[in-house]
Amino acid sequence: MRYYKMTDANGNLTAIGTGAGGVEITEEEYAALSDEIAQKAALVAALADGRISTEDIREDWREEIVRRAEALESRKAGYSQEMLEAMSNAELEQILSGMGVSVNMTKANMVTLIMALQGGETL
Repeated sequence: MRYYKMTDANGNLTAIGTGAGGVEITEEEYAALSDEIAQKAALVAALADGRISTEDIREDWREEIVRRAEALESRKAGYSQEMLEAMSNAELEQILSGMGVSVNMTKANMVTLIMALQGGETL
């Protein structure tokens, strides 16, 4: 299987995935990036829910996590599961991108992830 990552002009990670596209990376690099994405998503949710404070976040991640948590708060409970399921994959990917998450996954998984990031019920 081929693993890849994509970055913006500043070298910031914008997406990871499998198959064609982006810059090829090793399976280990893909796993490490996936783990970092999951850790950051958990921190965003915890900060937005008030379970942690900014001081609990690694300093080198703090600015990004705070920005994403603030964006999440402004969208929190903004989408119901029914609304999300009626959207196209491209619309779901755009919502996730706005939440600071770029992934390559099925529609059902994107709905589940958005609901979880909003603090709502999951499928």
